[in-house]
Amino acid sequence: MSETSEQSAAPPVEKIESLQYIRVLLEQAVSRCSLVNISDLTNNQNAISTLLRVDGDGRMFIMDKPYFTDNSNEERKISKSEIFSIVGKSRGASLSFEAEFKDIIKEDGLNLYRFSFPKEVVYSAQRASHRVDTRDFDTSIPFTTSSGYSFDAPLRDISDGGLRVRAGRADIKSITKGDRIYCALDIGDNSGKKLEVKLCKPSKVDDPNMIEFGATFIELFPYQKTLISHYIAGLERKMLRKQHAIPEAIPLIEAEAKSAEEKNSQSAELEEDL
Repeated sequence: MSETSEQSAAPPVEKIESLQYIRVLLEQAVSRCSLVNISDLTNNQNAISTLLRVDGDGRMFIMDKPYFTDNSNEERKISKSEIFSIVGKSRGASLSFEAEFKDIIKEDGLNLYRFSFPKEVVYSAQRASHRVDTRDFDTSIPFTTSSGYSFDAPLRDISDGGLRVRAGRADIKSITKGDRIYCALDIGDNSGKKLEVKLCKPSKVDDPNMIEFGATFIELFPYQKTLISHYIAGLERKMLRKQHAIPEAIPLIEAEAKSAEEKNSQSAELEEDL
């Protein structure tokens, strides 16, 4: 492999416009009590805060009072309708979006800051160790050895660095830790039909006839890493939709545009009738 092919591929970036999906991402950030960075788009001042609560019905989210690090000696007043850039992390991904400040509410003597839902969230995977649990999906991975022996195994979890499957002891035969075999992933490219992996130490499960083993991807080209990252992101979106009953709906912005187009069409028809 050349030096170029060993370099890490840039993490995939996706723009999320689905209102329900945005709500799920914000609620995940709230549940982890993670800090977020806030940037003032007008004066380029930076602050840190924490997402406290999501009001999905009102399309708002509430944050703790922002601590501005650039002017800690003076009180920074936030104006209504001021736009801020907010960056945070959820699991192994980075979330960034712009939100409009609405007002300050008081709870238990504390000033809490309320913002409107963003119209768009930029989602970017950040670390290869982030694993997506795939046990709820019927995803089977075909494996082939260099001698031509093949078997299928249900996928248990997957990351940018490798995967874990569950297989019958009789199926894996004499395959052991350290062996190099091939697996096939539906990553939208023919190269995914034969990806080389190195087997890790197997682990016992509750069924004595079954076994789980991990496998790490080896000698991947940068474009293959990118395709695998997109494949994993797709599985995670599928998992989120299943857990939170998110339909494959038209994004909010597109739906509003379609509605406006239909109204214009109806108006034109009325004018013709007149």
